[in-house]
Amino acid sequence: YQNHRYQASRFAYFNMGAGHFDQAQAILNSYPVGKQIEIYIDPNQPSQSVISQQKPPMKYLGYFMVMPILSFCLIVFNHNEIRLLKWAVIVIIGLLYNSFFLEKFIRKIPLLKVFYVGLTWALINAWLILPEFNWEIFWISWLFISALVLPFDIRDMKSDDVVTFPILIGVQKTKYLAYLLVFVACLLSLIFLDVEFALSFLITTIFTFILIYFSENDNQE
Repeated sequence: YQNHRYQASRFAYFNMGAGHFDQAQAILNSYPVGKQIEIYIDPNQPSQSVISQQKPPMKYLGYFMVMPILSFCLIVFNHNEIRLLKWAVIVIIGLLYNSFFLEKFIRKIPLLKVFYVGLTWALINAWLILPEFNWEIFWISWLFISALVLPFDIRDMKSDDVVTFPILIGVQKTKYLAYLLVFVACLLSLIFLDVEFALSFLITTIFTFILIYFSENDNQE
């Protein structure tokens, strides 16, 4: 597209990817080599373009209509005004990431996504569910969640149209960065959390190291 090559695993707009082999193989058989096809391109994000305009099944549409309403009712009727204000702030922060303004400007800032996702989850863990803001839990959550985003950036580095850590410093150095963030988060948990929570986080850290080690840019979803 416009003298640039883009690669992605999605073939339709609705929750379609190459994560399931049988599903991907069936789609591949429909498009033999040499067949001319139409491509549905998003000029702003060419890597998110697809080859099918397949619509979601009605059962999924019903699910996506009912669940937000149910979630809204549970939040409103089970929290006080202060908690609702916290919910509102966090939801706005989450929605802003997919807003037109951030999509056109902020999301184009290199390396932002990792720390933005970490910020949202850190606010949930350290502010939303606690009576008072807890800085220790905030930093532990922010570092750990930011590290968890890095393997996804490794997986998507061939299709990302914005600079991410794997594109900037390479896969191996990105893994080192993820190890470092998880290690610092684990160290903070051992210092500030109660013993049972610190041990649980330590076990989680070990499994996270394993997952980071095996993350590659050709992994399936």
